[in-house]
Amino acid sequence: MPMLQRTNDNSIVRTLRVPSSPPDILITTSGTPLDLHQNGAAIGWAQTSADPGIFTALKSDGVVSKDVVVAGYALRFPRLEPTSKTLYYVALSASGTTSSFIGVDEPMSTTVERIAENLPAPGGLAMNADFLFWSVPSVGKVNTLAKQNPGIPEAIGIDVPGVEAIEADGDFIAWAQNISTTTGGKIVGRYGAVNRTLVQSEQSVCAIALDKDFVYWINCKAQGSVKRVAR
Repeated sequence: MPMLQRTNDNSIVRTLRVPSSPPDILITTSGTPLDLHQNGAAIGWAQTSADPGIFTALKSDGVVSKDVVVAGYALRFPRLEPTSKTLYYVALSASGTTSSFIGVDEPMSTTVERIAENLPAPGGLAMNADFLFWSVPSVGKVNTLAKQNPGIPEAIGIDVPGVEAIEADGDFIAWAQNISTTTGGKIVGRYGAVNRTLVQSEQSVCAIALDKDFVYWINCKAQGSVKRVAR
């Protein structure tokens, strides 16, 4: 099975998990790609420079479509539905930290649909089958919102400021709590309605990934190390 990665030369490449040949360039992008996400058949990524927006492409043919662009906003954290072409994303406002929004791009849609508005700038976006989850670094919260018939966002994780990277896998959610003290940073996992600290003294976490057994994260302060803990 191929693995996807972004590079610093405006390309998205892939290689086999047990490589027998050099990686091949799947897509040459029109700007620096960020926040790569995949749903099986397609991949999505954000670009914030040169040609900003949210882009998607089928893995089978690499044909790129520019799905979302919103003037005055930096678009980040694309999340693709595994069984449809529905695309969720964060729009970060350049004019202030309380005017960002969570958007959704439905198949055949030609309008910008906002499902949560006037938000403090989110630091990450995750989802499962029914809900969206995002971190709010400025106030130390994790918020959730139903995908269908969304109402008012609900806080499920409240701590000190610094919540950033977040990911979800089924009913399990994990996020990084980064604060400025030596021992204060931590990785938090949520099981059902219970939040549990999985590891302490972990700062500068800039990305999280999950499988059925572990939470993985990149520690950008510790020479870019990749760590994991049982979930």
